[in-house]
Amino acid sequence: MRFLITKAVASEYYISASGDDSNKGTSEQTAWMSIEKLNATRLRPGDGIFFHRGDTFRGQLRIGDSGTQKNAIVISAYGTGTKPVLSGATLVTSWNSFSNGIWVARQPDAVSEVYFNDKLQCLARYPATGFRKIKQGDKTGLIDEAGLPAGLDLTNATLRIRAVDWQYEVMKVASQTSNGITFAGKMKYQCSPGFGYFVDNKLEFLNRPGEWFYDSNSRLLYFMPPDQVKPVDNKVEATILSCGLIIESGVSNVAIHDLEFSQYGTAAICGMESSSRVSISNCTIRNIGVYGITLDVNSNHYLIANNEIEDISGRGISTLESLYNVISGNVIRRIGLLPGYGFDGVNNATGIAVIKREIRLSISDGMVGQLKRENVPSPVLDRIRTMVGFPYTNEKLLQAALVDKLGNLDADRFSAQILQLVRERMRVGPKLESCQNRVADNVIEDTGYVGIRLDGHDNMAECNVIKNSLCNMADGGALYCWAQNDLYTYNETFRSNIIINVLGNVAGTPNSRPLRCGIYLDNKTHHITVEKNILMQSGLGIFVNCESHDQQIIDNTCYNNESGLTFNEYLQLGSLTGCSAFGNVLFAMSDQQRALLLESSLQENFRPVDLQNNLYGGPSSSLIQFKYLCNGSSRTNNFTLPQWRRFYGGDTNSIAISASKSVIFINEERIPMTFAVTNNLGYRDLEGHSVEKQITLQPFTGKINIQKSEL
Repeated sequence: MRFLITKAVASEYYISASGDDSNKGTSEQTAWMSIEKLNATRLRPGDGIFFHRGDTFRGQLRIGDSGTQKNAIVISAYGTGTKPVLSGATLVTSWNSFSNGIWVARQPDAVSEVYFNDKLQCLARYPATGFRKIKQGDKTGLIDEAGLPAGLDLTNATLRIRAVDWQYEVMKVASQTSNGITFAGKMKYQCSPGFGYFVDNKLEFLNRPGEWFYDSNSRLLYFMPPDQVKPVDNKVEATILSCGLIIESGVSNVAIHDLEFSQYGTAAICGMESSSRVSISNCTIRNIGVYGITLDVNSNHYLIANNEIEDISGRGISTLESLYNVISGNVIRRIGLLPGYGFDGVNNATGIAVIKREIRLSISDGMVGQLKRENVPSPVLDRIRTMVGFPYTNEKLLQAALVDKLGNLDADRFSAQILQLVRERMRVGPKLESCQNRVADNVIEDTGYVGIRLDGHDNMAECNVIKNSLCNMADGGALYCWAQNDLYTYNETFRSNIIINVLGNVAGTPNSRPLRCGIYLDNKTHHITVEKNILMQSGLGIFVNCESHDQQIIDNTCYNNESGLTFNEYLQLGSLTGCSAFGNVLFAMSDQQRALLLESSLQENFRPVDLQNNLYGGPSSSLIQFKYLCNGSSRTNNFTLPQWRRFYGGDTNSIAISASKSVIFINEERIPMTFAVTNNLGYRDLEGHSVEKQITLQPFTGKINIQKSEL
């Protein structure tokens, strides 16, 4: 049955695999057959488009007409059975044996992904698994630590480089030597010693079952099927289309529901600039090359609700400088689990990304001209010219590059002038915001990087369940925000979220321990309220990073983390300040874990937070740690609560509980739930009340119980 959210329907159009485009299309009996026919049809407010359930439609639907608030344009399903599928792939059937288990088929359209019996296959790569290691490099090339194998031709191959802990970058090979590779472009970061890379997209690399390669010159698709089977006896599909459904710029009042989107190269649903008042509900989105759903700048008043989004290579849901959107009730699984693929750059492999543009810092020819007019010496200008056009992600990296190019003396003399010109250039251009967005009641499981990223101001993330984050990267959080300056991310609320099992992955890096956080308040964010969240097995439960300030950490439960609550200062003295942490339960599960950690590499008198009414618990009495790391020296102090009060000051109303045996009950559901308590020794809660046979919890709450004998 179809469901209309509007009462008035001007016209209804029906699409069926058994239809005919010469029909009228206005009834089930006279259905059209193709998406192309729909794209040629002008829609009016209240019109409905209905795809026949159980059918697959290969194509790309574009909606360029608007409805009204009372009469939306509806795109949905009719009939009985499974949801109709809109697919961006074509069936590949005309196969011929090529050599050594490889088959070949003519494919006139460019291929971005290949699926074998609905399972994504691997683009042919070298090495077959793992990484080559970088000895040294910069933004334009790298030296391989072991030297490149003789006879290995990388011409026109694609490099996938683990640039930093939190990002891969994709470059094209321009040339090679016996041990080095030169890129066709410039990296955002740069190649660093000990990091890894691999190359793909060459026929010569195709030597494993499940790999493929598309030759764009000959328009031939090469494929080595799994298990030595014949492709003609199985379903092989090649993705040739970028987007499933495009809401054109400025379009409004469209309702999309009860559809499935599969096997598109870029996005299942794309809301273009300034589109608005669009609802996307009860849809299934799977096997997409970059985005499940993406909204371009100034998209607003979207409702993205109750969808199932899975097996996306880049981001599940992504909004860029958009506002007044609601993202709720979605189940998002397996996002960005193929390292190096999906989105090129930062924020890849993220479940939900509500973000702003990150402006790359760079020196332009115009700046060099201005510096010349300001009488900067010619030898210095010549060295600055070698930096023109190179992107830097922040001022710290640009400053380091200036020292490298100019030397310490000239960098000290001229860096301030250069940075001022860069800052002035950043302020030019339109300013759009990411604000007033609500991300709530979503389940996000198995993401290569962040579960939810929320940048901007006055946004909210509440009642989300996030599990198994940072599967392929590190230096991130299950729930994360970042800012480029003080006007970038502020006044946000993270409330009643449940975060379990943040993994962290340092493969392809020289690092041994990943930075993995439950909630991560990164540089320059401020006035973020973090309240009533539950964080478990999350490395650093709540992490407040340097240069952020005035954060409110209230009534959270952090259980079985390396550190429950952490403050870290390393960039700028006194920049992490004005925070408060009240009413939190910070509970360790082993002697190695700490309830609270403060760490500074700049000062011994590090006092970033006002602490009151917290509960510190765990098997050790020394639950609080203060680290001071400066000038090569390191000092770590572990404190009991009385010792901590004398050292730090304040924290007068907090308490400490020593307990080696504890258990936590968590209600991840939207309704109250009752849990059985089975331990024969019995439990008490942290207030000392006996817990006998069962415990009832309200939605998105948790409770720690400890054995009676230990309270």
